[in-house]
Amino acid sequence: MAFGFEELMLRVTERCDQLGWPYFVTGSAACLIHGEGRNTYDVDVVVRMPKHDAGAICEPFQPPDYYADPQSAEETARRGGQFNIVWATKALKADIIAPRSGGFTDGCFERARRETFNDGTAIVLSREDLIVNKLDFYQQGGSDKLIRDIVGVMRVAGPKLDRVYIEKWVTQIRLEEEWQAVLERYARPCWSCTRVTSLCDVRSLKLAR
Repeated sequence: MAFGFEELMLRVTERCDQLGWPYFVTGSAACLIHGEGRNTYDVDVVVRMPKHDAGAICEPFQPPDYYADPQSAEETARRGGQFNIVWATKALKADIIAPRSGGFTDGCFERARRETFNDGTAIVLSREDLIVNKLDFYQQGGSDKLIRDIVGVMRVAGPKLDRVYIEKWVTQIRLEEEWQAVLERYARPCWSCTRVTSLCDVRSLKLAR
């Protein structure tokens, strides 16, 4: 994991735990738990912040090491969207995201579970909800790395993946085309397996000479 990335994530989630605010880690950090992971320098945490005291999340993150604006937190709690907690000395940031309203989001909070990282624990979005979220972002114009993330989660989960649950929300949110693209990519041979085979072939050729 990138230097400082986990530490920032755990400091943010520890603050949410202290305040008793519901939250879950999503995005790349969730992929590190459920999937194959990739290099990342951002933290994504969805938090239900109270509108009257949202700025409290910023208290442990003080200058000069950090930048966190309580007014931005309160604005996010009132209007939605997100604001940032920046760890300036390490060029890292955490995106604190106000949750959307609706049944799917409620289910995300209910299904999220506490997971273990190298240096602590945090509540993380379930792998099925992570997949649906990434499909939704991909539909909105996200990059191909979202498809790679989803396929990585599917490969790691294997038969444990609840496809019935995923396909229920795929149908309700109208993500059928995006899901089909994922299934087609998933059906291809694993890149890492193909690469290992290729490396073995190269070694065999060298030994044969």
